[in-house]
Formats: sequence, structure tokens, C-alpha cells
Amino acid sequence: MKSKDENPTWVVPASIQRTMDHPVSVVPPGPDNPLGAYRIRLSIDVYAIHGTNDPWTVGRLTTHGCIRLYPEDIETLYPLVDKGTPGEILYQPVKFGEAKGRIYVEVHQDVYQMYPDLEAYAFEVLAQSGLGARVDSEQLRTAVRGKTGVPIDITLGAAVVPKPTVNIVHEHVPRRRRLALL
Repeated sequence: MKSKDENPTWVVPASIQRTMDHPVSVVPPGPDNPLGAYRIRLSIDVYAIHGTNDPWTVGRLTTHGCIRLYPEDIETLYPLVDKGTPGEILYQPVKFGEAKGRIYVEVHQDVYQMYPDLEAYAFEVLAQSGLGARVDSEQLRTAVRGKTGVPIDITLGAAVVPKPTVNIVHEHVPRRRRLALL
């Protein structure tokens, strides 16, 4: 983490100005500022973690590269990190988790097309997780095809039903797919 700003001013990049109906070069702090009330700048200059004035955009492919958080989440995170705090940005279109003895998979679209065979990748990550013996392979295939971005119970004998939250128990990302934030 490079720096933090409360009530940041957004200097709009020229590339974004070209996409605006009414281009502006600067957006001052306030309700019209898409950065929200807090911004955490990362060592990769084009990225930041920030709030938003439009919460429905959180978690969607509507950003220009930043990581948007709900206003209440960035307000919680902001005081917990200091300049120099290390971190990583991980690209994980497939995640496995376990909650109350059930195994879940969350599959997202491979928007960066890093995995030519997402199903094969899912089974590779599953094998590395050590959870494979407890998983219904056909339900995993169905979840990979669906790419809903919602955790799906894939425990042997379970119906395929979306679940809202799980604890991540395995987060494997090949080394070449990591971006260090120093």
C-alpha cells in the first residue's frame, strides 16, 4: 500500500474522459465522486482500493481496474492498513471452500482468458485442495459451466443450490498469476 486519502479528489484519466457523456478532468470530494469517502493507493499506480458512490457496481465488471468496496467495508478497512502494508491481487475464477462440513465452489467467468479449459483448471485446484473425495464431480462440472459467481454446494449427495457465504479453505494461484503489491 502506497498511500491513503480521505475524501479523495478524482483526477479523471483521459482514457475515461473519452467514455463520458459530459467529460470532466477533476471530480471533487462529495456524493458525485465515484471514489467514495476513502481511497487506498497501491504500488501499481493504475490501481486503488476505494469506496463508491454507486454500491451496485461493487463486484461487477464496471470498473476501469480499481477494486471497489461497499462504503461500509472501505470505512472498516481504511484504518487497518498503513503505508507499506504488503498485499497481493489474486486472480481466482475458481475457489473452493468448506462450511459446516459442506464443500462449495464459486466459479466466475474467466474474464482475462487465462485458463483455456476452466473445467480442467477447477479439477486441478480441487485436487490440490485435498477436498476431492468429498465432491460430486458432476455438480462441479455443472457449476463450472454455470459460472454464476455464487458459492454452490458440490458435496457428494447435495442438491445444486447457491449458498451466500463460505469460508475459503484453499486459495491456490499459480505463481505466474500473482501480482505483488509492495
